[in-house]
Amino acid sequence: MLTKIISGAERYCKYEGYGSDFKFAGHHEERTPRDASGRRCTSLVAIDAVPLYSGRYKQYQSKLMERELHKAYAGFFVDENCKPIPVASGNWGCGVFGVKQLP
Repeated sequence: MLTKIISGAERYCKYEGYGSDFKFAGHHEERTPRDASGRRCTSLVAIDAVPLYSGRYKQYQSKLMERELHKAYAGFFVDENCKPIPVASGNWGCGVFGVKQLP
């Protein structure tokens, strides 16, 4: 399991698509404020994904579901003394490994 926090991330371009359909869609003007060190006031949480080539229903096994819940908890945990922040979870399970979506 791999979870990393990246501080000060900037966006440089717009994009369209996902996985093999991912493509550049123009330049992005970043307007997020900077902190005292000159970094953007942003944080990214990078969490690994498990390719499920052996069948789409494997992801519902208790062991794998528990793994995903632990990753999400570790990645999105905020100390109770901190101010809550918005979270955008992104495209979890959207076929980047080439596995077809459920109908």
